[in-house]
Amino acid sequence: MWWRDHADHHMSLLLSPDGPFAKSKDSCESGEPLPYAAPPQGWFPDVRLTP
Repeated sequence: MWWRDHADHHMSLLLSPDGPFAKSKDSCESGEPLPYAAPPQGWFPDVRLTP
């Protein structure tokens, strides 16, 4: 039932030539690195030091 009632309808939209995955490729290419900001001191205590 789920495949017929939900997946079939959504997959045809998702995989259509003008759908959200239209520009996806079958290869893995490096892009720009994601931004990173170090968390504030004390947010992640090192539990390995606790007995």
